[in-house]
Amino acid sequence: MGKNYSLLVTIACIFLLSPAFAQDGNNNKWAWGVYAGNLNYNDTEVNKFDFIRGTIGNYEGLYLYGDICSWNTGINMERDLWKEKLFFTVGAHFRGMQSSLDPESYSSSNFMMINISENLQDANYVRITGIDQHLSYLGAQFDIKYHFLKARHNDFSFFIGSGVEFNFLVMDNVDVGFYSDDMNKYQHKIENLFDAPSGVFSTLNFLAGLAMGKSTKPHMTLEIGPGTTLFGGTSSFVSASGTFNCKINIFVPF
Repeated sequence: MGKNYSLLVTIACIFLLSPAFAQDGNNNKWAWGVYAGNLNYNDTEVNKFDFIRGTIGNYEGLYLYGDICSWNTGINMERDLWKEKLFFTVGAHFRGMQSSLDPESYSSSNFMMINISENLQDANYVRITGIDQHLSYLGAQFDIKYHFLKARHNDFSFFIGSGVEFNFLVMDNVDVGFYSDDMNKYQHKIENLFDAPSGVFSTLNFLAGLAMGKSTKPHMTLEIGPGTTLFGGTSSFVSASGTFNCKINIFVPF
């Protein structure tokens, strides 16, 4: 947890020290903005499940395919801290995450078997074709960016930076694809077999991008960059440690 406390202290220092960057009346200007982005996960790994298997007579040959992706949209505020070069951005967003678990089998099976018995030694299997999990988060994002290689008249510039994001789970929905409709009654039972998803997760992101337009007028930024999960950030089916973020921001000064 020491790493997480350090991040919180860094964020607090940015707020407290930002007035020290003021040089004249043109600095420390705020801009409202909206943003949307996509978060891809790297280094993914399907969790281990003792209650899932292939056909009744075959424990081997079943390979589970797991996938996880995420997107967000929200509003933010950007502040010019120093001479239109150093900017601080804070935002609030809605983040959606989708994860799936599907069978991949060398025996060409298009379903997997789930033991719904409380005692795994008993055999009470249900056939399913796949499971989807939809997660909804509310979150906050804090970025700091340094602009360089400004074009003449400051019409565009490149920037690098870093940021941290915190997300809090508000909704969790699981959709089970059953092999036959008469098995739908086991929906709730199957949901309870899996561990709950992360209630809170945070990522540390590294940014690089292009800013178009002067910071004193409506402008837009495009950014990409790798990241890592600080804690949480997994679904009930798939774990991941690395991320890659793509985002677009549109700002209007006030």
